[in-house]
Amino acid sequence: MVDVLLQFLAGFLFGQTVTGWQVKARARRTARAVAARRDAVFPGWVLGTRPYCRAGGGFLVVTPTALGFDADRGVPVTRRDIPIDRLVVRERRSARRDDHKQMPPGSEVLECLDGDDRILIACHKLEMPYVERMFRHA
Repeated sequence: MVDVLLQFLAGFLFGQTVTGWQVKARARRTARAVAARRDAVFPGWVLGTRPYCRAGGGFLVVTPTALGFDADRGVPVTRRDIPIDRLVVRERRSARRDDHKQMPPGSEVLECLDGDDRILIACHKLEMPYVERMFRHA
């Protein structure tokens, strides 16, 4: 609770500087985890009508062999694997307001097709290369 309050106060006093620093620090942790072949977990969205999608945000999980989505960080029981071998990537682009209203600035979207269904996989632009890499390995 104290850390949330301090984070709020720092954000209020220093604005986007703190947020930018936090995103860059998280991206460095993600890079280290991927390089060490450990699970990397970072905020993201998987939007669509398939069972592995969710209406709101959560966490993308990049493992050495799979891409997953977890509503609760660090709880593997709730993790849903994303069938990357079944998805066809149409484009990578910056997030638009009509994609999802809760996506923060700096988010990027992989627009994919699962059959005829449109699936959006989104995260911060500094972490999107790790998601894209999973599709190249599929």
